Formats: sequence, C-alpha cells, structure tokens
Amino acid sequence: MVERFKSNQFVWSCHKNAVLYEYQYTNTRPMFRQLRVLVVSAIAVSFLFVSPALAESIIDYDVHVDVGEDVTLHVQEDITYDFGALQKHGIFREIPVRYEDGVGNAFSVQLENIEVKRSNSQPHTFAVRNAGRNKEIKIGDKDILITGIHKYHITYDVKRALLDEDEGIVLLWNIIGAGWNVPIKADVLQVTLP
Repeated sequence: MVERFKSNQFVWSCHKNAVLYEYQYTNTRPMFRQLRVLVVSAIAVSFLFVSPALAESIIDYDVHVDVGEDVTLHVQEDITYDFGALQKHGIFREIPVRYEDGVGNAFSVQLENIEVKRSNSQPHTFAVRNAGRNKEIKIGDKDILITGIHKYHITYDVKRALLDEDEGIVLLWNIIGAGWNVPIKADVLQVTLP
C-alpha cells in the first residue's frame, strides 16, 4: 500500500498478520527531503484452544513515534494486556534491534532511555537484556502474581533507525515485533515527522 500525503503526521490501524506500509514523504528540510517510511507490523495472532477465561490477549496496542530533528525516534507504547484468570508476573516486550537492509547489509538500532510505567504513572519494575536479534524488556515483579487487565506505558529512544538510500531516507523497523505469542486484538501506529 503506497499513500502520498502532505501533513507531518499520519495514523493507521492494522488488524492483519504481517502488514507492510510504505509512505513517501517530501519536506523542505534537506535531511527529510524524501523520507520513505517502511514499517512492518507483524502481529502474532495465535488461535489457541484454551478456555476464553484463561486465555491471554493484548486488548489494545498503541504506538506513537516522534522523529526528532536529530533523527532519533522517540517511541511511546501503551499496551493493554489481559491475563484473564492466569496468574503471571508480567510481560516480556521484545524489540528487534538487528536487521538487514534491502541489499543484505547488517545494521542495528540502538535503544536508550527505556522507561516503563503503570497506568497510574508510577514506575514499573523492569529489567533489560540482549536476546539474540532483540532487546528484551522483562516487566513485572518476580514476587508478585497478577491476573486480569493491566496497562503498560513504555517509552524509549531509538538511534540509527533511519537509512540513507538512493531514493531518500528510509525508516525500516519492525515496530510491534514478532515476539508476541498472544493475539493482538487492535493496534494503532502514529508517526510524527519533524
């Protein structure tokens, strides 16, 4: 799907597996004269034969990305997670950080300033580690079991996510990631360009 637009902001919703969006953006600023945004939203939809009362799911997944003047991506994720009747300690958020560009060259993005908060804006217990091609954020307390619906507010900065290619600057990044093994009922991605 290719869409041309004039505003500095665009929003879309997707409800399909592995949806690829391509946007071409023209701006008067030299660095962003032609910015083509390729975003892969790979939604892991699983159809588990589990009792609906026990089944986990993501009710809502909202992501807002602000592209800064210095090309740093400022990311804000709001995840509404339903644990159902299952008792869990929390969630794992896997963010892909190692990729290959269109011609097979390896590159990696850098995550900084990671913060996790509860819906009441209080800090949440979390730990970050490298997990293969991903950065894994383990959110929750090992001594506390939770059930039902919980909201997570995750913020972080991404550096080196924009590639300078012949046709312009390209953002190639799997925003949702493929690490979710629960259904995602709805997701919204909003990107704001400088």
